[in-house]
Amino acid sequence: MKKRIFLVWAQTARRAMTLADVFDAKLILLSVSRKSLFLRLTNYFYLSIRTFIILIQEEPDLIFVQSPPIHILFPLYIYTMFRKFDFVIDAHTGALVGKGWHYPIYLKLFRFFARRAVLTIIPNGALVSYLLPWRLPYFILEDGIPGLSAEPSAALARTVAVISGFGADEPLSEVIKAAKSIPDVRLYITGNFQNLGKKIPLDLPENLTFTGFLAESDYVALLKKMSLIMVLTTRPHTILCGAYEGLSLEKPMILSDTKILRSHFPKGVVYVVNTAAGIELGIQEAFSILPKLQTEIKQLKSEKLGQWTEKINQLKAQLQS
Repeated sequence: MKKRIFLVWAQTARRAMTLADVFDAKLILLSVSRKSLFLRLTNYFYLSIRTFIILIQEEPDLIFVQSPPIHILFPLYIYTMFRKFDFVIDAHTGALVGKGWHYPIYLKLFRFFARRAVLTIIPNGALVSYLLPWRLPYFILEDGIPGLSAEPSAALARTVAVISGFGADEPLSEVIKAAKSIPDVRLYITGNFQNLGKKIPLDLPENLTFTGFLAESDYVALLKKMSLIMVLTTRPHTILCGAYEGLSLEKPMILSDTKILRSHFPKGVVYVVNTAAGIELGIQEAFSILPKLQTEIKQLKSEKLGQWTEKINQLKAQLQS
């Protein structure tokens, strides 16, 4: 049997956890600093060395690797010069869609690595147009529903968990503004808020709490107590990992109003414009139809579980061939 590992440079990776479990791969998480540019670059160099050492120690036959960041693929490629193995890239939206002067360079690098992978997995069909010109094998696989316990917990009335990684695509400033307009609703923003640095507002409303980065058990316990889960993005082609966590826990959700999110989450959800006014209206609407959303989200979970099992079987067949 082939020895498999799943490499991720991140503090947490729900999609990778689910895929690693399905493919019986050892999940290896290496945390990346997101502070200053100098610290990030230094950290990338350190993680490249650690990754190379891990590959030597593990001697895997098949490697799954999550990108971004693009830097994780460099030690992987160097390792191919010393030992023959297959690797699969699990490419998230940020690997193919981005801004800035450096992004065309990133795309060229990604294409170089992807052409040497046996397969590139993408989370949605909207990203196919980026890969087609490269003429390389790909597979569309949306996130699986993680195995979080959906057993009922004592819910806190009129509460919203805002699942956040404090990325550049998250309109958190608008969430904070919206919170000020709905003092009767309690909002909890998860994730490491220190990534905001000096951008943390000084005048935070009393009904908003930054939880900080929580241990898995504490994180899940918090989500189970919430009335609603909210996950937002300004990127048009992004599928939100936190939305699948909400689906697993059968929690009604508030998501950004994008074409891709509407197609993947057609029920049990209220969609909002990423403005303070839009977010406020969405929260109010969600609470007004909460029983309906609760019924729909359970239906959607059941449908998704069946669809994902079928897709995983297709992916396994494609990798075997």
